[in-house]
Amino acid sequence: MFDLFAQACAASPARAALVTATLRLSYAELAQRVLRCAGELERQACGPLVAFELARPQAVVLMLACLKAGKTFLPIDAGTAPAVRDQMLGSVACDTLVEQLDMDSGAPSLRQLVPAVASTARPDPARFDGVMSLMFTSGSTGRPKAVMVRAASVRNLLHAPDFFTLRPEDVFATYSPLSFDASTFEIFTPLLNGNTLVVLDKNEVLAASALAAAVRREGISVLWLTAGLFQAMVLAGQCAGLAGLRTLLVGGDKVDWHAARRFLALAPQVALYNGYGPTENTVFTTVARLDVAVLDGAPGVVPIGRPVRGVQCVLRDDSGELLSGPASGRLLVGGAGLAAGYVGTTGNEAFLDHPQAVGGRFYDTGDQVRRDGAGTYYFIGRQDAQVKLNGHRVDLNGIAQRCIEAGLAPRVIAWYHAALGGLVLACADCGPDRVTVADARIDAVLSAWERPKRIVNLAEWTLNANGKTDAAALRARAEALISAAPVAGDDAAAAADPLVALAEQLLGVRIQDRRAKLFALGFDSVSMLGLQAGLNERFGADLDLLDIYEAASLAGIEELLRDRCCI
Repeated sequence: MFDLFAQACAASPARAALVTATLRLSYAELAQRVLRCAGELERQACGPLVAFELARPQAVVLMLACLKAGKTFLPIDAGTAPAVRDQMLGSVACDTLVEQLDMDSGAPSLRQLVPAVASTARPDPARFDGVMSLMFTSGSTGRPKAVMVRAASVRNLLHAPDFFTLRPEDVFATYSPLSFDASTFEIFTPLLNGNTLVVLDKNEVLAASALAAAVRREGISVLWLTAGLFQAMVLAGQCAGLAGLRTLLVGGDKVDWHAARRFLALAPQVALYNGYGPTENTVFTTVARLDVAVLDGAPGVVPIGRPVRGVQCVLRDDSGELLSGPASGRLLVGGAGLAAGYVGTTGNEAFLDHPQAVGGRFYDTGDQVRRDGAGTYYFIGRQDAQVKLNGHRVDLNGIAQRCIEAGLAPRVIAWYHAALGGLVLACADCGPDRVTVADARIDAVLSAWERPKRIVNLAEWTLNANGKTDAAALRARAEALISAAPVAGDDAAAAADPLVALAEQLLGVRIQDRRAKLFALGFDSVSMLGLQAGLNERFGADLDLLDIYEAASLAGIEELLRDRCCI
């Protein structure tokens, strides 16, 4: 696949390839750094795998260098819990980690790792032939599984893509976590096709004015957003930056019909796409162009579209038979996008040998999907314990198991709470029933996007008639406790502190410490948008999201509002 980048360099050596707030590299300049890095990898990295924890510009250089050097790269995000990171590296027997890279020269600083598994259990190096990257997904055992993403699959999807109109002058933004496969789309689509890649901080994307300024300054025309972030931005009226795009792709979860319809009314000039697909089938399996006619034709329903080039989609019923024509069933995918499997043996039963599969194998997505008479697909729901959190697919059973191993409680269950916009944990506890928002014991085993909005400790652990955990009853009790938590505004003390009242209304929990960090209280990047909108409405302020991030706490926000004479 490196040949496509080399062709882009030869065709337009002076064109901007990689742009940051402080750096602008042409294709020729980027290539120089990539070749230097590739040479060092060939000399110093003895194994087939190269893991990295790098800032995005350095990561771009390293990933391209791995393509040139024939290495498989493994991105590790800064928000990854230490125990999870160590387990990831050990499970694939990675022996090379890059933590620094000089952008002036392209020279990497490599650290040799001692594999945590015996040599007899290490994956065969030949297993990684043709594998571009390892992308981890959460497993039901609590141990993430490494998906082997093939270079040929990325090439099929992103070089001269068929699922949206790519123009020579298009400029792409990248900000998604590098362990999230959407970053593959963000980074490699422009660099394999000779377009420009602009690195943004996520705060720039979240702040409407900052995003609008970046779009104007750099001419950004193509952007990806998770479905949750798209919904929050649109419903909060944060569309100034998005309206300046030519193409907006959203996905990673079920797209809200009302948000999509409202966005099309506000920005009819922007081409809006819904992209669906598991990591095991390389970023996008199906893509739908969303327009007013499509959405108004079936109010409340958002299609996930039709298969992209080279991808096969089939539906299977409960008996295992493949369904033809309009039907609903379990989605199996295959063809050009299919991954090489998982490293090791765990989970590979999801890759099914089948005589009707292109290439001989399907991947069982676990998704219940409907297909209409025109061959368009619609997502219905999942048939397992996996959910999407900020675009990351995680397994609820795996999260519960990690919390048990960390000593949170002997028994834990987890589920997604739609009203809170995140996970809730119910824990067996010897004390009284109570609701909390954090516990330091799980910080080391749960990554930032996995941490719960609420932890509910239950004095009595309900069992069903068979002596097994009664998850439905426990969930009902836990949600009743959450609902019963006092909410600001229902007494004089709460009414006297409208700032705390707003935060408690958004989070659904009593706030005791106004100096606590906003993220410690339970805010995340999506609920921050609601906080911004509420502050500006209630206090007549004009706060940017970056103002709120810098204020860091409710006490800091109060000082900011005073400085601006809003209170």
